[in-house]
Amino acid sequence: MSYHIHETEAIVLSSRPVGEADKIIRFYTKDFGSIAVVAKGVRLEKSKLRSSLDIFMHARISFVVGKESYRLTDAYALDVYPLIGEEGPRFDAFSAVTRFISGVAVGEERDPDLWTLLSAALVRVGSGVFCSSDVLPTLYTFQAKALAHLGYMPEGQPAVVRALLRSADIVPAVSLEELRKKEVRDFFERIYFYALKEMRTPEDFASRQWAV
Repeated sequence: MSYHIHETEAIVLSSRPVGEADKIIRFYTKDFGSIAVVAKGVRLEKSKLRSSLDIFMHARISFVVGKESYRLTDAYALDVYPLIGEEGPRFDAFSAVTRFISGVAVGEERDPDLWTLLSAALVRVGSGVFCSSDVLPTLYTFQAKALAHLGYMPEGQPAVVRALLRSADIVPAVSLEELRKKEVRDFFERIYFYALKEMRTPEDFASRQWAV
């Protein structure tokens, strides 16, 4: 029986082991939205795919749709950002971004704008100039733009939130000092409470060590 092979760009959001050698990997993809794919044998040392499937990797993947699951057939890395895995602030920042994406991207639906935001966040956090003082401004810029795109942003935003929405790409137009304001956290917290009850609060999204 032949299967149609699907190809797309993808970012690894998370993975978990299955059996002795397999993984179930959650990707956010350019063409299919959020998908979970079974990767057979990728935990074996001899696997040719394992180096392209590390957490937060930007890769091109191929998969087929089986009766009960999607099955990975190929993968190769497009961009590697080793600093994210080596430095705590970077890892915390992009972990928060992927938690947000996992919370809002339910179902397999293509969303070019959300893909662009996620890709921009990956490049920003993985760049050589990113430092710990950039964590909170970057996270709140990403969050503001994503919430606005998804239709959760109410009218009457504080001036600092409007500034976040005007930021070019994911590069914050607001300083860390300006973001350490109770009104910003309270504003996002109300959105979470009324529209995204199943998700974490913005305090947790930004990681408490960066939000205080």
